[in-house]
Amino acid sequence: MVFVSATTTKTDDEKNENEKKKSSSRKKERVDRLVSRLGYCDGRSRVKTEFLNRNRLSLSSNSTIEIKSPSEKLDPSDVLIDGRPLESNELDGVLILFHKPKNCVCSKEKEEGNNVYDELIKATLMDEDAVNGKVRIERWLNRVPEINTVGRLDKDTTGVLLFTDDGKLLHAYTSKKVEKVYEVTCDKEIPSFSISLFASGTMKLSGEPKACLPAKLEIHKTDAAKATITLSEGKFHQVKKMFFEGLGCMVTELHRSSFAGFVLKDGFEPGMCELLDITKAREVFNL
Repeated sequence: MVFVSATTTKTDDEKNENEKKKSSSRKKERVDRLVSRLGYCDGRSRVKTEFLNRNRLSLSSNSTIEIKSPSEKLDPSDVLIDGRPLESNELDGVLILFHKPKNCVCSKEKEEGNNVYDELIKATLMDEDAVNGKVRIERWLNRVPEINTVGRLDKDTTGVLLFTDDGKLLHAYTSKKVEKVYEVTCDKEIPSFSISLFASGTMKLSGEPKACLPAKLEIHKTDAAKATITLSEGKFHQVKKMFFEGLGCMVTELHRSSFAGFVLKDGFEPGMCELLDITKAREVFNL
């Protein structure tokens, strides 16, 4: 079975070359669409009053030039806002890694209570100062098309959660066999036969027409109530159901430590986020 995972890191020279290629291939875009699409402004109609009329937009080729019309088409890489270029790694879409804390749902419905979008707006952005990080996160949440979670985690489940505004990439992550790793804690010791049971590909869960695909289970040597499970699918409440329906073990804590090769590095605490290389992620799926 072949799993989709993150690719290796590229050199600075490769990144610079790719950025040049992207810049040269970008189409010119209406100023109002560009500014609102990237989340700098809530709505295209406000670009004129909040940016054009205040002379906040200029061109990198000549900073003294003022852009007068919201319908003017320009190369995004040439546009400056308040004298600064647009974030180059945000021009073609965003992919965000978030350490989901407990007690928040992967939904935008307010009636479901505290959600991951509420938590993201409060998040700390890795490698950014607090002020600039907050501004960038607010901009991501204001993008058009809007960002959405890649799949879902239960309310009490913590760990790796991705957000993206790229519909094709989101579909690829949710429709392909993507490797997911979970750290599990149960209310009692996990029986040793569970390793072969999970690997058999014969376990059928309630409400599911097909059996689960083979999964790798590793029971911790020093604490048999804990285990690491590696899956390639994401059925509804799958991990909890596999342990309870198949073993009679109640999952008391669940943490996703890896998704498609993306992991939380040291110091990446709950409520933190990081902008990933979306180009590299697309290359995995040939998008």
